[in-house]
Amino acid sequence: MKVLFVSSGRNASISPIVRSQGESLQKAGMEIFYFTIKGRGFAGYVKSIFSLHNEIRKVKPDIIHPHYSLCCIVATFATGKPIVASLMGSDVMADRLMIQTLRFLSKYCWKATIVKSKSMKKQISLNHVHIIPNGVDLSFFKPLDQAECKKRVGFDPLKKQILFMADPSRYEKNYTSALAACQLLQEIFRDTIELKVVHGVAHQEVVYYINAADVVLLTSRWEGSPNIIKESMACNVPIVSTNVGDVEEVIRSTRGCFLAGSSSEDIAEKLKSAIEFEGRTTGRSDISYLDSKLIAGNIISIYESVSA
Repeated sequence: MKVLFVSSGRNASISPIVRSQGESLQKAGMEIFYFTIKGRGFAGYVKSIFSLHNEIRKVKPDIIHPHYSLCCIVATFATGKPIVASLMGSDVMADRLMIQTLRFLSKYCWKATIVKSKSMKKQISLNHVHIIPNGVDLSFFKPLDQAECKKRVGFDPLKKQILFMADPSRYEKNYTSALAACQLLQEIFRDTIELKVVHGVAHQEVVYYINAADVVLLTSRWEGSPNIIKESMACNVPIVSTNVGDVEEVIRSTRGCFLAGSSSEDIAEKLKSAIEFEGRTTGRSDISYLDSKLIAGNIISIYESVSA
């Protein structure tokens, strides 16, 4: 079966989340092609409709699988082929008009709609959507020697590192709360902890940063199914996260992983507990159901149902 992935991207780049899903489907026998929308803003997306239409005529896919809301809208206007639309998180936190548009397209234009968590399904208020979280490649994200990883990424081996792996300029990532919480912790741990902000590194390097960390911190205001949480679980690294997307479902049974409220005081308290946990977690075995191989199988089942 031929599937054309549609996503945004500059210079033909594809987000690691989309690429990872495509690779897992390829390993399962699907033919995956990629089309990236390079325009900026709504006008840029509109201009890409014609080029996407030409790409569809060239590839002749059986299924069109766009990721993120604007890409799903572009795909709807570009083709009459079956569309399996993936809404990734920020899509359903958009303004009311966008949500209404997504509801209409999901009900009347798309063959299937995938969301990443129960909270996303509730937000879009449609009963027939499929809840399929992003999977994690357990063959790649795995526990590694922490001392070696600290050396590789340049972390001080004598300090505890709290890893914030996101662009701090993005409002939804809520870096200000992460920074404030760590400043509160300094009063307890003095100069023995560090907040490490990492973003824009090659995806193949992420596993080393996670394994080098003593705690992975997520303070987002909203998410769909944050990959950093599952990747950290796969590496058995302690986690502190706000209750966004499917995080609670993923970490709730794992000792050493903590849900925090939105206040910097509560985040600091949970970070203190994670640091004092002193060791690695059982996260990897606790998320075996999120293996990308299993997630790929769920997606293929949807492809088969809409193309039958």
